[in-house]
Amino acid sequence: MKPAAACSVFWAGLEAAVSGGLSFAGAFVVARLIGPSEFGIGAAAVAVHVLLWVAVNALFADALVQCSALDDEAAASAFWASTLVGALGAVVQAAAGWLLAPALADTRLIAMGLVLALPLPLVGAGGVVQGVLTRKRAYRALAGRAVIGQGLGTAAGIAAALAGAGAWAPVLQQAVGSAAGALTLLLRARWRPVASELEQDFVLEESGQTMHFFSELYLRELLQEWSDLHVDLIEITHRETGEKFKQVWRGIARR
Repeated sequence: MKPAAACSVFWAGLEAAVSGGLSFAGAFVVARLIGPSEFGIGAAAVAVHVLLWVAVNALFADALVQCSALDDEAAASAFWASTLVGALGAVVQAAAGWLLAPALADTRLIAMGLVLALPLPLVGAGGVVQGVLTRKRAYRALAGRAVIGQGLGTAAGIAAALAGAGAWAPVLQQAVGSAAGALTLLLRARWRPVASELEQDFVLEESGQTMHFFSELYLRELLQEWSDLHVDLIEITHRETGEKFKQVWRGIARR
């Protein structure tokens, strides 16, 4: 096995082991400290969050990995769309608290639902970053989400249980873990969505000037006043692998 492949396997295995181990150990310790009745109330709120977390996180992550080519504009669109879906998931999570409270005769579930709703927009944003990092085989950064996120979540849950928080302990464990994990991805990825591909004050001044943009629409809109316009698609190869990995539109305009 090549060193790069062995390193990827190591970090992927570490992520799975840490995530599973901390989740199991944290749940066992918290349940032992607060008792089955209180743990059951907290678990009811957490169950809704876990279902929403899986849906929001995976919505674009897998799709981005499977894309044959991914440009900055498409990744940015997916980022903002996934963040919006996370915000919608937060609304569902908050509403679930109002439904669970009368069903389980515990009004704390309303506040628990609100707390668990807060990390979901971050989870949506982190899901796209997860897809981008997976495409780059940056498994070390992905493992950091499990180590830091799950570690902080487990610590928060146990600390809350020891402080007598009762059913709030598993809720805080999940909320802190989700938020910290998503923030870890966003901070370690060193990737930011592009806001726009064109400068607002950009003006084509010289006849025959050549420009390159990632969007054909932007390019045609910018050059719509020019009478002689030629637009074609260029494929760019990766400097190291030689494989095609990006496409840009080239426009040549003349008076």
